[in-house]
Amino acid sequence: FGSVYETGTKGQIGIIETLLATGVCGVINAITSGQPLTISGPTGPELAYVSTLIGLCSSLGIEFMPAKFWAGMWQSLYTVIYTLLHAC
Repeated sequence: FGSVYETGTKGQIGIIETLLATGVCGVINAITSGQPLTISGPTGPELAYVSTLIGLCSSLGIEFMPAKFWAGMWQSLYTVIYTLLHAC
């Protein structure tokens, strides 16, 4: 998926970034969650989300990487809120 990300994001996310993010997140997940065999690599829905987000960013004239960062921060905030409220 790394080369597909590189093509879809016009070089902003590539193979090295995908491998680095997967490795770091996998190690953190294995240490903190106690589930060492969790699959944490890129998947098709994530690629569809990134493709849609980059299209939205280009049509609105905003930078992709800060938008992806803030989308991730909002997602993290909502995950913590759902966890604290036992909504799921």
